[in-house]
Amino acid sequence: MSWADTIALLIEHYPDTWKDKLTFKHYRESQMSYVSELRKFYPNTWKARLAIQRYQVHQEWEHQDPTTITIHETTLNYGGPEEGGWWYYAGLPVLTHCIFSKRQAIQAFIQYYDEYEIADQPSLGQSTTYHNYEVNFSNDYAKVYPETKPHYC
Repeated sequence: MSWADTIALLIEHYPDTWKDKLTFKHYRESQMSYVSELRKFYPNTWKARLAIQRYQVHQEWEHQDPTTITIHETTLNYGGPEEGGWWYYAGLPVLTHCIFSKRQAIQAFIQYYDEYEIADQPSLGQSTTYHNYEVNFSNDYAKVYPETKPHYC
């Protein structure tokens, strides 16, 4: 999910305090719990429901249908020693898949979700995990992020 998706979810769930909650860690944790809830209540259709939800969030935020699915290899990088140390997420492009319909988009999302074993990835915060994969809807090709290394303010 892109930053745009993150902000849209935060605005939806926390309309008055979303700016206070805008951290990537919070977003990732909320997505993990959302996926676990889907898996629990909809064991046969949770992937389709997740794909549709992410498709709709993209539409709401970008005001257009997505035209690509992007896959990134993500890592958790050390930012610096300030305030006891801080970390940031970085992504390397793996694949860009063009999509031409909502049905194809949902099917491709599920295919890549399974192929890259997204649901079974351990958290990047664990010492045994060097990288994870993420699948997102987009209107652009997969790019390296962040474009410049963040710095402590």
